[in-house]
Amino acid sequence: MQWTDVMLITPDTLRIACFNKDLVVLDLLQDEYTVLENSADSFLTFKIPDPDVEAFLNGEKNCHYLHTDNHNDPESFLDVRWMKPQVTITSSPALARISALRAILYCRKSLRRGGMMAVKRNFSEIQTTGYETEITPEVSVRIKEEIAALNSVFDLIAHDNPCLVYSYALKQRLFARKICATLVIGVRTRPFYSHAWVEVDNTVISDDPDLRKKTSVILEC
Repeated sequence: MQWTDVMLITPDTLRIACFNKDLVVLDLLQDEYTVLENSADSFLTFKIPDPDVEAFLNGEKNCHYLHTDNHNDPESFLDVRWMKPQVTITSSPALARISALRAILYCRKSLRRGGMMAVKRNFSEIQTTGYETEITPEVSVRIKEEIAALNSVFDLIAHDNPCLVYSYALKQRLFARKICATLVIGVRTRPFYSHAWVEVDNTVISDDPDLRKKTSVILEC
């Protein structure tokens, strides 16, 4: 086995991604990111061990090994203000709006209390047997209905991290509709940027369809 095939061994509370030459560490318990610039190549290949990186990962974060993740063009991603996804449905029934608002309030409170670990734990034990896994015409309509409902009430409340709150709430609402969805968080560096979105059937449903090409995925749940 080559060193570049070695998987990262971390606590359950830690995630690490590589964006170009930088390592990004996400601590789910502390709800914080750490960027280790120009550290990926030497640490991943073990050709030029970086004592600062090893001390940080082995000591503070209790990690052992990592595997490479070939990546993208750093100039391909533009840092723009996040905007709600647009759908053709422009109105929602009152009950759908109330359900969407309740989901937003719950997710906002959950994130403030437990950070991203709360997101991970919230869905880890849910059984998805019988859930829809493909975007059929019927599923597509249900997805658009939930997006429209969230859009109608989302701006009524201030949010610290709108894309994460929105994605968390959207996944929760889709699960309630028996649709298997994945919340994804991607990162990039220089400047540092983290972004959350939702996928169904390996397709981005709430944002730029090419986000996986423009960021390194650091968390999926």
